[in-house]
Amino acid sequence: MEQILRNSHGQVYYAGCYLASQHVVRNAWTGYQTHSGIIYAAETSLDLLARHHCSFLLNDNAGVTGTWNHAMEYCARDWAPRAAAAGLTHFAHVLSPEEGAARSGQNLLVCLQDYFHVAWFDNPAEALKWLSEQQSVPPEAVA
Repeated sequence: MEQILRNSHGQVYYAGCYLASQHVVRNAWTGYQTHSGIIYAAETSLDLLARHHCSFLLNDNAGVTGTWNHAMEYCARDWAPRAAAAGLTHFAHVLSPEEGAARSGQNLLVCLQDYFHVAWFDNPAEALKWLSEQQSVPPEAVA
């Protein structure tokens, strides 16, 4: 079941779901991201990861506009350790084509690399392919 979050204007800014056939949680973000919105959506994604015992996350920022560095500390110091404790091991990030948002995404991956295997991509298909390939790699080979 997809989790849809809307901003105060009624616009969808986050949609999260579990892709059972790929054993991946997918986050799709759109528009400008507020600090409180990011926290609420990240908590929603954490719930999806835990509920489905999922180690693979596709974080799609292709529709994001503007920087969101204002939530970086929360992502790195709060969300990431709890996601790792919940079993997340691989984080595939689709960069926004918008420069500011893409820079924020790259900053996030630098923060997260201490917790997970991370990679960034230009589109969701490439990210899903990487996550699928990682699922077939023996754990000792990626350590």
